[in-house]
Amino acid sequence: MKRYLALDIGGKRTGLALVNDESKVATPLMVISQEVKSAEFIHELLRQMNEYEIDMLLVGLPIDLKGKESIAATNIRNLAASITSRINKNIEIIFVDERFSTAQAEKALKLADVSSKNRKNMRDAHAAMVIAQSYIDSI
Repeated sequence: MKRYLALDIGGKRTGLALVNDESKVATPLMVISQEVKSAEFIHELLRQMNEYEIDMLLVGLPIDLKGKESIAATNIRNLAASITSRINKNIEIIFVDERFSTAQAEKALKLADVSSKNRKNMRDAHAAMVIAQSYIDSI
């Protein structure tokens, strides 16, 4: 059984979600409110990866509406490479189109009647869940 950790990397926060290929259901895990390049971010990411025995990272890739990678996508690819080099763990990374993941997460949280303050705190983890579920549904 493979265990995946999805990342919705943002400027200020990164959402994390879990999924395994047996259950085929993604669940939001947490938000790391540290810059991706910081030691605190890497420490927390490694802690989560070890705790949940992660085999693979699913990283949301910003693709434009025409289906092309932008400068933001190149930056995410570079950040993902930097992350894997700093965690000292041989782990596979799969990039997943993240178009509309934040909008889908926001809509779901509104439908669940989550307050706007709480939505802000939960949105990134739920966006990571959308990214993870999108990947799992495609395999």
